[in-house]
Amino acid sequence: MKKGWTIGLLGFLLAAGGQSVVAAVKPVPESSETEPIHYVDAEDAEMNAAKAQAIATLPQFYRRLAAPAGDEGEFMVKFDILPGEPAEFVWAADLDRSRVPMTGRLLNQPVQTDHRIGQRVAIAEAEIIDWTYRRGRVMQGGFTNRVLLGRMPPDEAEDLRAFLGW
Repeated sequence: MKKGWTIGLLGFLLAAGGQSVVAAVKPVPESSETEPIHYVDAEDAEMNAAKAQAIATLPQFYRRLAAPAGDEGEFMVKFDILPGEPAEFVWAADLDRSRVPMTGRLLNQPVQTDHRIGQRVAIAEAEIIDWTYRRGRVMQGGFTNRVLLGRMPPDEAEDLRAFLGW
């Protein structure tokens, strides 16, 4: 079991078009080299339940990704870019499942690797812990981010929930 996790929330929100909303939480660095990171204990029951829910519903996400409705887009997955210990979970979009492992474009700047935002990386399915996409004005999935939002100051979380349609 991994001792702790670092989880990027900013890349998820930026990818969802929420740059101005994110700035209300914490300033977005001009260099985009760093962002707010949330540290979560590996034994965190609420986060582990969120991960389990996301993993259990990953086939549903894949079906939507393969055949999105007209009002669906912004498909993303959160995965461990450092399989093993320590863990660092980042978001990727522009997903390509035409080969195994799938690939995606990084939305977060990893702290513990030399990968860069925008870089296309391999994503092993076993390392995926969350997914999201937008249906109309409402983000679907995002189970781990819902947990993180629940831990933010109420006024900041309220603004983000409104933006995400939650």
